Amino acid sequence: MKKLFKFGLALCIIICIYSCGKDTYFNCFLHLTNNTEHNIYIEKTIDGNSVNLTTVDANEVNKDVLGEIDRHRGEDYPPEAFIIEKLQNIRIYRKINDTIYELPRHYYDNPNDFTLYTDFFMGIHEIYYGLNVTEEMFQ
Repeated sequence: MKKLFKFGLALCIIICIYSCGKDTYFNCFLHLTNNTEHNIYIEKTIDGNSVNLTTVDANEVNKDVLGEIDRHRGEDYPPEAFIIEKLQNIRIYRKINDTIYELPRHYYDNPNDFTLYTDFFMGIHEIYYGLNVTEEMFQ
């Protein structure tokens, strides 16, 4: 029993050292808060040919995956070019009485347009790009 405990402890230490010492990756998410009176739709083109449509109800929050990218030691955030590329594949709009109103791209075409939230666990960085959508943004 003692040998098994020592083996388990040694294995845990090796895993911790390995995960902290190697390059890891970023998981990037779009964290959209719908502070409007209508549903918002997030249309994301995947691999250039398929489309994923997500509905965010009024006064609700949605977390949608933007993508993941390798991380090198010493980098705090994913490269801006990576995020800009992912944002180009997203369209945000709402429908009112069969009329489509698109959210202007200048609200979400650059990583600096977002509030950033970060989380780190076991060598994995999770970056949340927060966008608070309001009625005024559609006018």
